[in-house]
Amino acid sequence: MRRLGAALVIGVVFVAAVLATLPAERIARRLLEHTSLPGGTRLAFATASFGWRGLTLHDATWEGSAGRPLLTAERLRLRPSLRGWIRDRSGRPWSVDVALCGGAARGTIERGQVGTVVRGAWSDVDVAPCLSTLADAPPSGVASGAVTLDLAPGAPHGRGTLQVRDAAWRPAGLPRHLPLDARHALLDWRLVGSRLHVDRLDLDNRELEATLTGTVEVASPPHTSVLDLLLHVVPSEEMPQAHLDAFRSLAGSRPDHRGGRRFRLAGTLGAPYLTAP
Repeated sequence: MRRLGAALVIGVVFVAAVLATLPAERIARRLLEHTSLPGGTRLAFATASFGWRGLTLHDATWEGSAGRPLLTAERLRLRPSLRGWIRDRSGRPWSVDVALCGGAARGTIERGQVGTVVRGAWSDVDVAPCLSTLADAPPSGVASGAVTLDLAPGAPHGRGTLQVRDAAWRPAGLPRHLPLDARHALLDWRLVGSRLHVDRLDLDNRELEATLTGTVEVASPPHTSVLDLLLHVVPSEEMPQAHLDAFRSLAGSRPDHRGGRRFRLAGTLGAPYLTAP
C-alpha cells in the first residue's frame, strides 16, 4: 500500500512537472487558429498556462471581425472533455470558467445538432467596464443572468435572462429628465438569427416604472444595431413637477388611467431617440 501511495505521489509530481514545461502559449495560439468563432470574431490573450483545471488564458480579449475589442476578461479557463477528445478530437463539451469585470461566469461549450451550443451563467458583473468598448456612454450596474445559445451556421438562436441592480443609463438621444435608472431591472430575451427579441424589460426607480418590449436588429459594430421598441412609462407620485411637466410634453400616447404613456424607442443602440408609437 505504501508503495502504491508513493507511486501515485511520484506520478502526480511527474504530470505536474510535464504540464509546467508545456509551451502553453504556443499550443493555445495554434488551438485558436483552428477554432471557428461566430461572426468572424477572434480570441486574443496576453499569456497562457496549463494546470490541473485546464488551459488558462490571462488578459483575454474577444475581438470583432474588424479587430475592435468586444469583451475583456482577467482570466479565461478552458477544460476539454476527455471523452470528447477520444470521440472526435473536439474536446466537447468544454467547461469554461471566466473572471471578468469584477464578477464570475461559468458555462459549457457543447455539440449541437448542426453547430455549437453555449450555456452559461454569470453573477456580480460590473456592467460599465464590460461594455465600455461597445458604447461611448455605456449603462452601469451589477448584473447576473443566464444564457443558452445555439450557434448554428447562418441561423443562431437562443434565449436568456438578465438581472441588473443599481442600473443607470444616460444615452445622448433621450431626454435628460427621463431617468433610465433602476433599483432593479429584469430582462427576458430571445435571439433568432440577427434579431434580438426583448420579450420584457421591467425597471423601476423613485420617479417611474417602465416596461420595454420589441426587437433589436443586431449589427456590427454593436452600437449601430437598430432599435424597434415600445416603452411604457408610469410616473410615480415622487416624480418632481418639472420632470412630470416635461414627461407630459413628450410626443407619445395619451395618458392611461394611471397616467402612464407609451413611446417608441427607435434609432440605434449608440443613438436612440423617443417618438410617438
